Amino acid sequence: RRVLFRSIEVVTHEATHQLAGNTGLIPRGKVALRWAHEGLACYFETSSDAGWGGIGAVNEGRLKSYHRVSSDPRRASLEVLVTDLLFDSARSPVEAADAYGQAWGLTHFLMEKHFVELVGYYRKISEVNARTGSIARSELLKYFSDSFGDVGKLQGEWHAYMRTLKTDLDRAREQLPVNK
Repeated sequence: RRVLFRSIEVVTHEATHQLAGNTGLIPRGKVALRWAHEGLACYFETSSDAGWGGIGAVNEGRLKSYHRVSSDPRRASLEVLVTDLLFDSARSPVEAADAYGQAWGLTHFLMEKHFVELVGYYRKISEVNARTGSIARSELLKYFSDSFGDVGKLQGEWHAYMRTLKTDLDRAREQLPVNK
């Protein structure tokens, strides 16, 4: 059963990459867009650690990875994530998973709270890549801030939002009566 759920997670993750690339939403093979590619794929994947799931469901594994990084200001900054430095500096499977967790968390937040700006950001990045072939890290941060405004303010909103997230199972547990 675990193998089946892991297969479903991988297929939904990779299918999202394929659809995003085929539609031009996020062009494939571009350096310094890994957070956007992986964040979107993680957002749409069906988690292998959940008995049920769906688009935008809170993924327990990704949430744990997010929380491992969130207490480290150096690694938990938007600038480090949206310029792909977090992915590039990962030196172990756990650090790579943490980068995926951050990308998932940011994408989840932006999908839920800044959807119009996120779609505009994807469009802007797609157009720039079509003209120039790649984007420098400093330019990535500029495109991000042009799309979302004050990065420091957004970072605070993002981390506050992430502290409120609970998995479906956690919410269900809260609904159970307490035995006295």
